[in-house]
Amino acid sequence: YVAFRDTYRTRFGTDPTFSSVMGYDAAQLLFAAMKKEPDPRRLRDAIKSMSRFEGLQGPIELDPFGDPHRSLCVVRIRDGRDEVLGE
Repeated sequence: YVAFRDTYRTRFGTDPTFSSVMGYDAAQLLFAAMKKEPDPRRLRDAIKSMSRFEGLQGPIELDPFGDPHRSLCVVRIRDGRDEVLGE
């Protein structure tokens, strides 16, 4: 994540948002599925066959329908710094 954040800051001049991280993870999942199955007609099956995927901020489990499940954490911003309150 740190390398992603630094690259993002350099390119866009701001920290990545939640949406930026989720979009990046979604694109990486798609690219991994395309490597596994280059036929676009079978891409959905390739994604559904992937049960685990390493996201920017930790592992993402995919259920049999291809829906993601990941651990979430609560973060508070205090004095300009992120403070993780729990997972």
